[in-house]
Amino acid sequence: MFAVGGRTLPVWESGRRPAWFPEEFDWVVGCTYKGHPEGRARVRNVLGGNASFRRSAFDIAGGFATGIGRDGDRRPLGCEETEFCIRLTRARPDAVLLVDDRAEIHHRVPRRAGAVPLLPYAGVRRGPLEGAGGPERRRGQGP
Repeated sequence: MFAVGGRTLPVWESGRRPAWFPEEFDWVVGCTYKGHPEGRARVRNVLGGNASFRRSAFDIAGGFATGIGRDGDRRPLGCEETEFCIRLTRARPDAVLLVDDRAEIHHRVPRRAGAVPLLPYAGVRRGPLEGAGGPERRRGQGP
């Protein structure tokens, strides 16, 4: 096993989830979303907020790519852990990456994240930005 991730639960600064905000969009605020594997399951990649890697994973795959990832408002792309996990499993096809939802953390979600404009941000701005890391993630890795 080279990596394990866990469940990240939102703690809404406002005190509760906005009624209009579906659990399927929890990834937008950095949390485990409805539809994410439950229990203990093998996955293609772990989610970065609640992930642990063996040191040997970095010996095999190198470090995280520096051209992707979040950098405040300057570069809200994400995907650095996804790219790393893909690179690791390409180098070691037998590498096991797991999620185990018994490893649980709580993530503070700021009040502004509950504002109605967030979903357009998720679908129109962050969704594509999240995907914008894809070409960087895939560069040099074939189809």
